[in-house]
Amino acid sequence: MIIDLTTSQEFKLTLEPVDSSDVYPSVSFKVEATVSMPSWQATIEAKECWFSYESLSYFEKSLKHINGSSEGSASLVDLDGTPIIEITRLGNEISTRVTAKDSVNMGSSSVQINGHAPEIAQIIEKLRDYPKWW
Repeated sequence: MIIDLTTSQEFKLTLEPVDSSDVYPSVSFKVEATVSMPSWQATIEAKECWFSYESLSYFEKSLKHINGSSEGSASLVDLDGTPIIEITRLGNEISTRVTAKDSVNMGSSSVQINGHAPEIAQIIEKLRDYPKWW
């Protein structure tokens, strides 16, 4: 089941489950982010990004915290410790950065878009409604 975290015309961010592991409690997602502006569009895709169940739960908890605050940040960090999704809030403005990198550190790419604080609640709702097994 794909999680459409954001679905605005300017920014689409999805998590699509790929695999899971019970040996190290984790799940991999294909992370795809598309930023569409009037004069350009950029899409990045991390085909198999592994997250611990703990990291996913912490990301959701951090989002709830910044949703009720006027500033702060929430990061979804992969098993290598790289922040893949970073959301920063300052007042009513938010900045979202999504990063994709290869497993041998040859390169990385990221997209960033500014938005508004109510989008945090939408992301929380999408994560909350996702059927978790952890």
